[in-house]
Amino acid sequence: MGEPLREAPWDLHARDEGAAGLVEGGAYKETIPAGYYVDLTALASEYGWERVPALWRWRYFWPDIRWWELQKTDGLSWWACMLEIHSPKRIESAFGPIPGYED
Repeated sequence: MGEPLREAPWDLHARDEGAAGLVEGGAYKETIPAGYYVDLTALASEYGWERVPALWRWRYFWPDIRWWELQKTDGLSWWACMLEIHSPKRIESAFGPIPGYED
C-alpha cells in the first residue's frame, strides 16, 4: 500500500559530506525517491502513539536522533508507568525516591 512521496525526504547521511549538511545534521535529498511509502508517524499517531523528541546533540551523535522511537503513555508519567509493573521498593532501590509518591 502507501503512496508516492511528494517532497524530498531528509537525508541524515548528508552530514558525512560536510558543508551545510554537517552543520544542519543533514540535508534534503536532491531527488524524490521512487516507490510507495507509508507515513508510520501519522499512522501511529492515529492510535495514540507519539514521537520521542531527539536529544540536544542529535546533529552530531547518531543515537540521539531517535527517529525510530515512539511512545504511548496514555497520559501517565514515567514513574506512574513503572509503578504499574514494579513495586515502589524496587523502583526506589534503583532510582531513589519517587517524586510525589508516599506510602
